Amino acid sequence: MLCRGSATVQGSHKGMLKHGIQPESVELVMQRMERSYRQYHQAGDNAMRRLVVAPTSLVHSATADDLRTLAVWARERQLKRHSHLLEVSFDDSQAQEKYGQRAIDYAAHCDWLGNDVWFAHLVKSDEYTIQQLAASGTGIAHCPTSNCRLGSGIAPALAMEQAGMNITLGVDGSASAESGSMIQELNLAWLLHRAVNGADATHAEQIIRWGSHNGAQLLGLNHCGDIAVGKAADLVLYDIGSPRFAGVHSEVIAPLLCAEPVSVKYSLINGRVVVDNGQVCGLDEAELVAEVRAGVADLLRSIA
Repeated sequence: MLCRGSATVQGSHKGMLKHGIQPESVELVMQRMERSYRQYHQAGDNAMRRLVVAPTSLVHSATADDLRTLAVWARERQLKRHSHLLEVSFDDSQAQEKYGQRAIDYAAHCDWLGNDVWFAHLVKSDEYTIQQLAASGTGIAHCPTSNCRLGSGIAPALAMEQAGMNITLGVDGSASAESGSMIQELNLAWLLHRAVNGADATHAEQIIRWGSHNGAQLLGLNHCGDIAVGKAADLVLYDIGSPRFAGVHSEVIAPLLCAEPVSVKYSLINGRVVVDNGQVCGLDEAELVAEVRAGVADLLRSIA
């Protein structure tokens, strides 16, 4: 899912303001997305590549008119939409100050709620916000590691699920979830909500569903997300032969319960083997690591 980020104004986006990042015009955003759409996007339940319209922030880096324009452009092409919302209280306070509305009401005002939309984080969601999200069919990418890393809090995912929202999991990004591990997200989601709400709050099977079936449904990948006849052969086989897994009562949920470090032995995507005996097919990992480290060093020099 190619989530094409964008910002059409600097607005109150702290990162853009601090580093002097210049926004794009909404016309340029759509021109560039149109090129990506024609080059990469695939339709169908079993698509391998799809484009998502993903302005960085509704409140801080776009105007209401630009957001509506992007919404129309996306819906004309039946594209999903994504953004960040209510990660911190600053989102709500800025929405009130700039637009005289709560952040969730501003999202509705800009036509950015619906079953084709999902938001990352939603940590600062109260009962009213959850009702609006659930009633509109809007989804969430719950990012517990990032939210812990930045001290943002814990999204009320259980209340959202109870209200009828589709709960999925995400890692956010390397800036706030360095390992980028979905296994860690599953483990932390399982534990965090128990720590706050008691030992019966979450169950391993429920969290696995958040990280598999629910995510596929949210993205419209209806042939993925389950191991079942007729579904795509998207499978991960974990190596649980090391001693740390030996005492787990159920091998099926051992990777979730034990969390990192965990090793992928084999991985198949739509029936094609992409990890073979622990090695990513066609990838020189040493070269990749060297390139990433060089890129990080360049980035740190540029912002020093």
